[in-house]
Amino acid sequence: MSYQLTKKMEKMKEKNIVFSVILLLLFGSSSSLAQDCEIYFPTEEGSMVEMTNYNGKGKVESVGQTTILKKEVSSGDVILTARLFELSNDNKDTVDIEYTCGCINGTFEVGLFTGLSTESLGGLLEVGGDKLDIPSNPNEGDVLEDKQVIVKIGASEEMENGLLNMKYNFTNRKVEEVGSMKTKAGEFKFIKMSYDLSTRFIVPVNYHVIEWYSTEVGLIRSEMYNKKGKLMSSSEITGYSK
Repeated sequence: MSYQLTKKMEKMKEKNIVFSVILLLLFGSSSSLAQDCEIYFPTEEGSMVEMTNYNGKGKVESVGQTTILKKEVSSGDVILTARLFELSNDNKDTVDIEYTCGCINGTFEVGLFTGLSTESLGGLLEVGGDKLDIPSNPNEGDVLEDKQVIVKIGASEEMENGLLNMKYNFTNRKVEEVGSMKTKAGEFKFIKMSYDLSTRFIVPVNYHVIEWYSTEVGLIRSEMYNKKGKLMSSSEITGYSK
């Protein structure tokens, strides 16, 4: 791997990989179409949610927009196809992917992402592994199963040795609180969740993540802390249309 690519990956690892993986796990609006499942994701075709991402000092680093491209309903299941486009504050780095999510057998799931392209990494990414879920009727104190997401960075002219596999472990997942929050995009009822996120990027990296999900629009806020408890980055909803 070239020095230039290594520096690019180091610069963007929290935003274009770690944070993008988290943002790909957006959960949005509820739906009466699936009787036993809350769909934590916008469900109307054409709906758009804008998230602004900040560094630990509160400076804007990137803005992402998730748009619902397609909705399919079959035998009580609801499948959504969404596109995430994220642009860095300096307009030099982008994330642009399509993926599926929805209610399957009463549980909201985010499926396998393929063909994920990021200019900052100079190649293609494929995200697989476990599907992150939230129970249909969460209560404060609920403990959720540990999960693992695998990110494969594909070969490019700057990566002669082929795929780079990175594993992200989501552990100690639990529901912290149920309440409401005011944001720039409006006021939303939320489910507050937390978990520990670990991976290895040359050296082990560990984070503690707190996220607020709305049954109207999905992820409305996220905070990422290092192992010393220092805020490293955050994200908050800044726009919503349907």
